[in-house]
Order: sequence, then C-alpha cells, then structure tokens
Amino acid sequence: YDVTMMSPSTNWQLKHNLTFQETSHLVSDITLMDDPLLQAGNEFMELFHSCLSDYPNPGQVIDLLFALDEVCNTQIDNLRIVAQHSGLADTLVQLNLEQNTWQLAAVLYTDRLTMDQNNVEDMTVDRMKPQTDKTITEKYFSTNAEVRQAQLVVDWLEKISRNSLEQFPDKIKYFADSVSWENTVHDIQQGLNKGMIVSEVDPDAPTRQNKRLSELDESDELSLSKHLFKCIRAGQLERAQELCVKCGQAWKAVTLNGWKLYHDPNLGKGVGEEVDPVEGNIGRDLWKISCWEISKCPYYSTYEKALYAALSGNINQLLPACVSWYDYVWAYYKVMVDVLVEQKLHSSIRYPPGRETEELPKEYWNAILVPDLIFQEIEASPSQMIRKQYMDPYHMTQKHLILGNLDLLVKDMYTWLVHSNPNTQQLRFMAHMVLFVRAVGVNYDETKCNIILETFIQALIKHEFDGFVALYTSFLPLDMQISCYSNLLEGTTDTKEQKKCLQLAQEHGLNVAAITKRVVENIRMKGMDDVPEYASAIEMGYEIEITE
Repeated sequence: YDVTMMSPSTNWQLKHNLTFQETSHLVSDITLMDDPLLQAGNEFMELFHSCLSDYPNPGQVIDLLFALDEVCNTQIDNLRIVAQHSGLADTLVQLNLEQNTWQLAAVLYTDRLTMDQNNVEDMTVDRMKPQTDKTITEKYFSTNAEVRQAQLVVDWLEKISRNSLEQFPDKIKYFADSVSWENTVHDIQQGLNKGMIVSEVDPDAPTRQNKRLSELDESDELSLSKHLFKCIRAGQLERAQELCVKCGQAWKAVTLNGWKLYHDPNLGKGVGEEVDPVEGNIGRDLWKISCWEISKCPYYSTYEKALYAALSGNINQLLPACVSWYDYVWAYYKVMVDVLVEQKLHSSIRYPPGRETEELPKEYWNAILVPDLIFQEIEASPSQMIRKQYMDPYHMTQKHLILGNLDLLVKDMYTWLVHSNPNTQQLRFMAHMVLFVRAVGVNYDETKCNIILETFIQALIKHEFDGFVALYTSFLPLDMQISCYSNLLEGTTDTKEQKKCLQLAQEHGLNVAAITKRVVENIRMKGMDDVPEYASAIEMGYEIEITE
C-alpha cells in the first residue's frame, strides 16, 4: 500500500496558530486533471458534500457514516469497470481502504453510542433457569462491551475478506466427482510407488503410516486447504463444509462443526410440552483440544494447520497463514474472543450439572487479551510487509477507531497533514473524519481539527469547488470562518458567482457582514480600489438582496 500520505516521524511539531494563508502550502499541487479519481468523476466530492448536508447534526453521525460508506461503494462499482484501462487501480485500492474505514466506524460506534443509551437489563436471562453454554455466551455478549465489540471487529474483517474469496470459484474441482485422493487410490490399485505412498486412504493414513499421498493429490490437497482457510477467514464456515463434501471429504466437514455451543431448549418446559432436539456439542472442550493438536502436527500444510488453529485459538499456528494487516488483526482478535468466551464458560455453572470438562492446553490461555498489546505485537511483526502496512494511514485510522483513541487519531492526521502533502481526496477523508470525531464528542485537540478542516477548505477553493465551501466553513470558529470565506470571495470575480456564494453563506449561518468587511479590508490593504459592489454596499450599512 504505497499511499502518498504515509506518515513519517511524529516528533515534528508545528505551531498551533497557523493562519489561512500559512496553511495554503499544505495543499497538494496535484490538479484535478492529475488526480485519477477526479478524472473519473468529480461527483465524488459532490456526494460527500451532499451526505453532510443531509446529516449535519451530531445526533445524525451514524446515518452519516452509513451514507459515506454507500457513496464509496457506489463509486467503487463505477470505477471498477474502467480501472484496468485508465490507471485507476491505485485509486480503487485507496477507495476500498476508505470504505472499510467508514464501515468500521459505523459498526463500532453504532454499538458504542446506542448500547450506552439502551438498558441491557431486558436482555438478562432468568436466573432460576439452568444456564447452558449458549445462554451464558449470549448473555456475556449482551452485557460485556469489550467482547461484543471485539467480535464486531472480527465480523468486519471477515466481511472484507469475502471479496477475495471470489478468487476461488465454487466450480473448481480439486478431486474427481466426490472421490478424494483418486490418484493415490489409482497408484495403490496398480501397485505403483510402493513404500513411498500410503497403502490405505483413510483420513489418518498419512500421519499414521508417516507416508505421502501421490504428488498430484498432495498438490490438490494443498490448494483445497488454502481454499478452506480462505472460507474460514471470510467467516464462511458452511461454504467450507460444502466444499469438503463436494471433494469427497465429508469427514473433514464434520470436524469443522464441533464449535457449536451446547444448549437444551427443553429446559423450563412443562410436562406434555413438545420436546425439541438438543443443540450444539457438549464435548466441545475435547473437540477444541483435538483441533489444537491437529494445528501443531508437522505433517499438515501451513493452511491446514491454520484452519484448525482458527477453530482452537492457536495463534502461533494461525499467523503463518496470514499475509496482510487485516489478516493479523483478525487472527489476534478471533483468538482473543475465543479465549474470553472460554474463560466465561469455565468460570460459570453450566448445565447439565456435574458434566465432565477437559483441560485446555496451557498455551491456549497465554493468548493476548489486551487490544493495545495486540497492535504492539503487529507493529513488531517480523514481516517487513506487515510493518509497512501497519503504518498505512488508513490502517492507523482503523487501529485508533478499534481502540477508541480518537484523540490520537486527530494527532496523527495533523502529522500526516504537515508532513505528507496529502492530495485532495486524502484531505477530504481527513476532514470528514474530523467531523465524525467532533460529533462523537470525545476529547480531542480542537486547534488541530480546525487546521485540518481549514486546509481542506483551501483545497476546495483552489480546485474551484466554490459551492461546497460554505458548509465546511460553518464548522469552523467565527474568526476562521471570516478568514476562509473572505479568501473565497476575493478570488471570485463573476457577479453571479459572488451572489451565489453569499447566498450559501447565509444558508449555512455565516456572518456575511463580517466576511464582506474583511474582503474590503484585504483588497484595500493590497492597494487596490476595485472593491466588489456587494461588499461596498454592505460596508456602508445597506442591505442587499442576495438572489440569483
């Protein structure tokens, strides 16, 4: 991810009282024609402006986030058609990163803002009723924000991964029609490769006999394992099981099914009521231990081990199959949620009473359960590619959203602004993220937020998005409003455009009199006498009709 607003050292500090003119050098010199996104359609800026116009109030912040997500999704669909022929591939990468960020903010802060307001007592379980693994876990998720939001992160990352899953079409055949390891079967029947390959074809034969499959079957088995892991990575367990059955490995589909939480829906029913089947796996501990042991077996491929590591919480065997920042965060968070749930279950009184439980491996309980420490581990990854992706501004933003560190997000965006000469689209992203931070109402550096917004407004003026300036200027303090909007009017010579800008200023609550007074002062300070008619009239105390 070679993003042009990659953040260098964060030690560089700037003064906080930058003027409008002093921030102008922070705007990239990239013109509209040089920006591939704007070449494809300037409507992107218009759509974001429209979303903010529709949802300008802090109480509408969640609606705004979902609207921005939808704008990104629409533009990605439109641009994907021409991306391969017009040099927009890098733009699509950035748009996908941005859309993922808005989606993350929407799902996390929908929970953080609404669950604080709702009384979760109505979600509690009858204390007199015996508690099963399923009911204990459901209550745990409903009342514990930490584990619930960690699962939201996992869900978000799995949704992102579903797009790449399309690279593995369902129609592909790893083995002949519902027959697994057909080449090995053929070699055994023909007496070929004796002593080198297995003599039996049950699932445990390779590990039991310490022998290999036929070369073609090993290749197919590796491809199948990778496909199955991609399904699990995308949260598509049922799809993975269907694939196993299609490939003649129904036994493997069953091994993936032991995660289900035990529950007896008949508890509390009266005599004569209809009896429902019991759900889940009462021997889930034993199943998890088995998955853990499979994930450690040296015979299996990296993806086979990672497949069972994801089901058993074995982070050490899961990470080798991870190739991106998204994969690493998913792996750590999936394991964290798994361990937190097991901690809850093992510390609870569960139905049926006196049930036997198995002791999970000691290494299982060593998983990192502190989100800050998880990201420290990812930052220190031995993979240079992962460390580079960690520093990507979009991933840094996502990290701050996950951790709830919006004050640090503002600080980082300010650093990117003064170090990296961000282009118009990156400024747009940062400006709207600032508005989101303000709407949430957390502690943040107001001065840095204002400078980011002001720089974006400077970019709008430079690229002649004059109709958008008033709305964004309205989010600045009064003195900065006057400075920004007077700068716009000074550069607007067409009378019709001047009136349109003044009308928009009035609609968005700007102080038109103070702005026009500043325009006159600035023009006269430059030794010019060509003061616009509207400005002279307002300066003299006359009211003018601002209409088209």
